[in-house]
Amino acid sequence: MKRIIRCMAITILLILAKSNIYSQTLSLFDLDASNFPMMKAKIYAFDKDGKQINNLSPTDFELKENGVVRNVTLVSCPTPKPPEALSSVLVMDVSGSMGWGSMPNINLAKAAAQAWVEGLPLGKSEGKKPQKATLKVVHPNGGELFVVGSDTLITWEGIAKEELVKLEYSIDKGKSWKYIDTARGLTYKWRNVPRPASKDCLVRVKQIKGTSGNENLLWTTLALGNDVKWSPDGSMIATCGGNIITILDASSLDTIRTLTGHSDYIESISFSPDGQTLASGSRDNTIKLWRVSDGSEIRTLKGHSDYIESVSFSPDGQTLA
Repeated sequence: MKRIIRCMAITILLILAKSNIYSQTLSLFDLDASNFPMMKAKIYAFDKDGKQINNLSPTDFELKENGVVRNVTLVSCPTPKPPEALSSVLVMDVSGSMGWGSMPNINLAKAAAQAWVEGLPLGKSEGKKPQKATLKVVHPNGGELFVVGSDTLITWEGIAKEELVKLEYSIDKGKSWKYIDTARGLTYKWRNVPRPASKDCLVRVKQIKGTSGNENLLWTTLALGNDVKWSPDGSMIATCGGNIITILDASSLDTIRTLTGHSDYIESISFSPDGQTLASGSRDNTIKLWRVSDGSEIRTLKGHSDYIESVSFSPDGQTLA
């Protein structure tokens, strides 16, 4: 056995010496001496650039045993197999002892792990650096108008579907945040959008296990009782809350005027096709017609024995149901 080991060592040295290129590498393994003096072995040979050499022949080798030249009868170089993807797992100790010292051991471990990941020789190994999460809110994405008390969807992308996130909202452009819920699945149905109404609303989605997050563009909520209607030309929005109707500028959301006169809760409102008249139905069993231009009451329709749940103009504006 000593002779076989010495022979193997001499063989490797002579091969490297013959080539006079010391940046090349040769690895010999799986030595089989069961049919000694006939021996077999496997080798890996790499050039100075780290590429595998696979066109070797017996004349490329010089083999000696204790100074005696031996014959290399066969060198076989099969086609290299493509590299197989490898997976590695970093396991970190998070016990109490990791928090001792002026610089906690856990911070040192994190720094070492980060250095290891950053040092992966991409292109020369199967290692891949983890991709940074690109968490992004998809909806709402800016400019939407939501009614207080209504439902909407919050959706996001850029992370795995099973990742847990925390949802928050702000009504002051992100100066303060309020908790909504936690969710998975890249979508969440937000029920009953809360008061108060605001023009400076944001939604924030944050991964529970990390710090990455995303805030969307500004969107708006409107205070609402039971109904909201756009004027036919899209320039105004009418909302009703309690026994008051509020007409807003659709662009700025500034209040144009408020209409008062019902003695009970307003259930429904409707613009006439020309946008000049607004009808309202109330729990006080009456329907009122309002002049939109100045907010004055045109007339009150009575005769119902119960409250009015819905009002609507005919397409020609001549009839109200």
